[in-house]
Amino acid sequence: MNLRSLMKRIYQKSIQVSRILLIISGSIIILNMNLFAQWQMRSPYIITENTAPRHKCGFPFMLEAYFSANRDLYEHLQLFKMTSTQFDSVIFSPSGKFKIYYKVEGIHAIPDYDRDLNGTPDYLEFVGQSFDRAWEIEIDSLGFNPPRDSSGYFREVYPVYCRLLRDYGLTTLIYDIPSLPGHNFVTYTEININYNFVTYPGVTDPIVRDSMAIAITAAHEFNHAIHSGYRIWVENNNALDLWFIESSATYMEEVVCPDVNDYVQYLDYYFQRTNQPFDQSSGGLEDYGKVVLEIMLGERYFPQIVRYTWEEILEYRALPALENVLQSLQTSFAAEFSLLSAWLYFTNERSVSGRYFPDGDLFPSPRFKAAAAVQERKTVLINDSLPGNSFQWYFSSLEAETAIQLYLKALKGSVASDLNVTLIPPPGIEFIQFHASISTPIEIASGQTGIPFGVVNMDMNGGEFYPFEMISNPMKLASAPDIRVYPQPFLLSNSQEYLHFDQLPENANLSIFNSQGDHVITLTGNPGDQRVIWDLKSSRGKRIGSGVYMYYVNSPALQYQGKFVVIY
Repeated sequence: MNLRSLMKRIYQKSIQVSRILLIISGSIIILNMNLFAQWQMRSPYIITENTAPRHKCGFPFMLEAYFSANRDLYEHLQLFKMTSTQFDSVIFSPSGKFKIYYKVEGIHAIPDYDRDLNGTPDYLEFVGQSFDRAWEIEIDSLGFNPPRDSSGYFREVYPVYCRLLRDYGLTTLIYDIPSLPGHNFVTYTEININYNFVTYPGVTDPIVRDSMAIAITAAHEFNHAIHSGYRIWVENNNALDLWFIESSATYMEEVVCPDVNDYVQYLDYYFQRTNQPFDQSSGGLEDYGKVVLEIMLGERYFPQIVRYTWEEILEYRALPALENVLQSLQTSFAAEFSLLSAWLYFTNERSVSGRYFPDGDLFPSPRFKAAAAVQERKTVLINDSLPGNSFQWYFSSLEAETAIQLYLKALKGSVASDLNVTLIPPPGIEFIQFHASISTPIEIASGQTGIPFGVVNMDMNGGEFYPFEMISNPMKLASAPDIRVYPQPFLLSNSQEYLHFDQLPENANLSIFNSQGDHVITLTGNPGDQRVIWDLKSSRGKRIGSGVYMYYVNSPALQYQGKFVVIY
């Protein structure tokens, strides 16, 4: 068993052993950080009637207030700060790791329901058990550091204040820790006493609803308390990387409380903006929706990948930090982000049981843009552009009955290797991906009405726009060409080093895909030469493994597809 599988098995076992019956959910405050005029509507302390999903917490708002040059904003928040002396009662969580302050009278009085008749309000039991579970999973299982005290040491007991808030919860910065490099903070967490604004499908009991909302709030807010002990990057009085701060905390809801799926209500805010840079924090609800990246990485690797990234954030900003972690796993942000575009296609009614996102049937669908119809002649389907780390899905109706080839053309200023195409061939449960400047044949299936395809700009520089065109061409496949592929099968045990493609048409390029439809490499022979010799290394320089591979020949005179076998 490799390290990756071992870590995933250990994590899954720890979840099975420690799982409690609380179900969990939440919602956070991310404000428009540049518009002080909106602070009243966005303040975590202002109660408003609103049927739209609420922000989960006020942590980004606190960061803005702390670093902003606008003293009015900062002083406004100081008016609402609370201390332990303002509460008349206190209780410890079952583990003793959380000291919970609360009131029994006044506007901040906790709910007094006590269904088990043990003398302790159920609300307090929910809070204590939920924060204990957050500590158990996030620190004991995933390996995060505990929150820090004023000297930079790990805290053994963390304070939680129960009070009336506009949203689910709030982690408040008290002061920077001078003994640690960068910006690191002592914090406390506030948790709401009233979750009447929360609804969950099929849940009609308000006390069950409270247990769910409290549990995900604990998972989310405690992760913010943990974040504050690593490093918050700041530039020009603005906290950076809010997208990762919020999406990683939202991911903890799913890890700690996998049955609640509160995050689903925020996905559409991101799904409608996939054509914007992923690492751009707009101060909107879509930052929670970006949790889909962490969910996918957790499925493909292990949940600790988020903790590894926060450890890298001590030295690097979020996106380079994540890239360092992915490189250690022999992958990259570009490769994983391109896969994310494909995974998001298989959501809602297109979800595939046992594949891609476990809860994909609950997801919305990403936004599609209409493209020109595929015709029996050369057609420009789209002429568009995308910024770095973004993608867009398109749909072309079919007015052609013969096989076609698709070609993504990188226009002036674009880097073809950073533009990727995702295609969904029939029957629509798999995908293939290839770079721009590579022609790919597509068979037309009986009854097929259109072709969905996505374009991804994998450049990590979100400010760089790449223009492109998608072009379709009719293609007639040769039925019996004289192309020879040898040796077949390719046997490494016979000390064979090269695979030969002979009797190719002139000016041909040769695109090779594995059995999963992943693009391996595109080969081009010398001008006038009808032979290509290949060392079986992918475009990344790695030797391919055993399996059946498809090759596509594209030339002015001939288009053809065939197979070959590699055995190690």
